[in-house]
Amino acid sequence: MAPSGMITVYNYKLLPALASLLETQSVTESADNLNVTQSAMSKTLKHIRDTFHDPILVREGNTYILTRRGIQLKQQLPDLLQQLDALYLPQAFVLAHSQRQFSLSYSAFVSPTMIPQLCKKIATLAPQASINCTLWQNQSLDNLAKQPFDLVATTALSVPDNLHGKKIIDDNYVVVCCHTQSITQQTMTIEHYTSAKHILVNGIVDPRREVDSALSQQDKTRDVFAIVPDFEMAFATLQHTPAIATVPLNIAAQYAEQYQLNLFLLPFHLPPHSYYLLWHSKHVHDPEHQWFRKLCFDYLKEDLVHRQIQGEELLTH
Repeated sequence: MAPSGMITVYNYKLLPALASLLETQSVTESADNLNVTQSAMSKTLKHIRDTFHDPILVREGNTYILTRRGIQLKQQLPDLLQQLDALYLPQAFVLAHSQRQFSLSYSAFVSPTMIPQLCKKIATLAPQASINCTLWQNQSLDNLAKQPFDLVATTALSVPDNLHGKKIIDDNYVVVCCHTQSITQQTMTIEHYTSAKHILVNGIVDPRREVDSALSQQDKTRDVFAIVPDFEMAFATLQHTPAIATVPLNIAAQYAEQYQLNLFLLPFHLPPHSYYLLWHSKHVHDPEHQWFRKLCFDYLKEDLVHRQIQGEELLTH
């Protein structure tokens, strides 16, 4: 017995040999079954006896019989070995029986119409499952392992090494204003852009930096009139003010008809930005997660490509 305070480490590799010895009650037959020598099986039996502090098999004439402990082990061991073998089987996944609560966190570029369609699909294919959708508020992707999200759909300049993901699509920024404004020319010039009042969306940090950096290279700045919580409020504000906003093309296309927006190309260069679907490496081999991320990716891809085509058709050249 191990001294007090020490952890006993058992040799589970002995169990298959023990199971054969209990079944055959013969060292010779067990050696044949396991394709080892009789000498090796005899040594294994000695290790088993030492481990269980019991002879397990005792000789009776030309045969062996089981001790009381051996009889108990013969009853217990088959189920135990079956459970151990089951640990190595691929994880079973029956979609219709899944009771998982999936979680998706997404930034403002995801269309409000996509989430209901995603929920409808889950309700049809996995009726016992559920989904929790939350807005991604520019949290750090480095800490995704500690956050309760299966997937994050967001823009990213770089992806941390511990994350996996797929790029959904690249998008560009455009300028938008309301039809009722006096901007009627076909081209947005840098003079028009810098002389106008601007509406920004709170929390959309990276494009703000990129725009200001591009303007500063031309020794120019912009006049920020209002900062609002989300894109939809920005477009509603455009209807009531002589202002413009710089937004992703797919977002502009999504709300163009509702808020009567004019779309213009930027009068300076900004690099495209990329939308990603990301997940932590701990989810890579999870069958339920594999199904969920494919479902989300397909819906996001279809929705974004459709709106990007719409936006390009709406652009005023």
